[in-house]
Amino acid sequence: MKAGKEHRAPLSRAAIAFLGPRGNDTARVFENQANPGKPVSDMCMTAELRWMKFNDITVHGFRSTFRD
Repeated sequence: MKAGKEHRAPLSRAAIAFLGPRGNDTARVFENQANPGKPVSDMCMTAELRWMKFNDITVHGFRSTFRD
């Protein structure tokens, strides 16, 4: 996290089933495919939103959404 604190979020059973077995608790769920080990960039997320035609949404609030 940006604040340098560990972040944990409870997941539903459906989310856990979707993710499958997690052998490594430190592995990223949303990893950058071009740069493994790095998080997905905000520009990548913006491009995805545009591709999905969500032109009125920004990525600014995603970090807070996942944290809250």
